[in-house]
Amino acid sequence: MVCHAGAGTIYKLLGINKKTIIVPNTERTDNHQLDIADYMGTRGYAITVKDFSLLAEAIRKVTETELISFEKHDFDKTREIMLFSLGELDN
Repeated sequence: MVCHAGAGTIYKLLGINKKTIIVPNTERTDNHQLDIADYMGTRGYAITVKDFSLLAEAIRKVTETELISFEKHDFDKTREIMLFSLGELDN
């Protein structure tokens, strides 16, 4: 699958074990898409393409590459935030 570097899209595709090519929007004023694409690419979870002219090469590469399976970790901190806000969180 080829996708932009939105966190929700990436986590969804990796969560269902799809080989993923991430194409971040490098023209954004912040770098969050580039940061997440670099993180996933350098750790072997996905292929990252920063230059759109290299997409065809990445498509060939992803079929030949054994990517690392991404393990999702629950990071919901709603309860802790609520307790902290109420002053009830033990330090």
